[in-house]
Amino acid sequence: MDCTKCGGRGEYYGIGSTGRFRDEPMMRDCDRCGRTGIEPGTNGATATGSAPAGGCLSMLFGWLAGWLARIVLALVGLAILGAIVFGFSWWKSRNHGLVEARPSSEVTTEGYAIGTCLNDPFGAALPVDCGQPHEAEVYRILEAKDPETEAYPGNGRLDDFAAATCPEHFEDYVGATPADADLSIGSRGPTETEWRIGSRRVLCFAGGGPSGSLTGTIAGTGGRAGGQ
Repeated sequence: MDCTKCGGRGEYYGIGSTGRFRDEPMMRDCDRCGRTGIEPGTNGATATGSAPAGGCLSMLFGWLAGWLARIVLALVGLAILGAIVFGFSWWKSRNHGLVEARPSSEVTTEGYAIGTCLNDPFGAALPVDCGQPHEAEVYRILEAKDPETEAYPGNGRLDDFAAATCPEHFEDYVGATPADADLSIGSRGPTETEWRIGSRRVLCFAGGGPSGSLTGTIAGTGGRAGGQ
């Protein structure tokens, strides 16, 4: 057929201007003429003998652009999901995954209690008479608990747990905030071996000061480094 039979617009009329497409094949041919200007069966030649208008390439590029847009949207969605998962993991690591449980007693299995004075608190942690010069005093005993597992959380998570929790209890014992006190805060958590046999205690202690030692208790002193 000739594209001119379709009026150059993909329309083929039977009788006058109110006729309809004669049959489906003719309708498809006229539709192709109207969209591309390419006469059916001419291998790309138009009804007027001119070069193809590039309709097929336009359709191909449109199809490719559509799929590219879908791929980009999918990648963006995956990136957002990854950011959410990473953000949750970071939030959980910042919150250490450990919670403070109520101690079953105020005395640890190692014999430490609130008010115990220590020398070498980060090492042997030897209890001493608070009336003698000493390096630190226990002001809180935490019970660390991981709601998800009984596995040893590691020194890093225990240290982070203590660093976030011990300062919250400092003022109740000393009578001043950590920022206003003339003391420094430290902690001592269970080793992996101690954790395996059931120890979950984390000692919060305060010590230091200009002289590096204390004499007397720090309870209710307002954080004066010399103690009472």
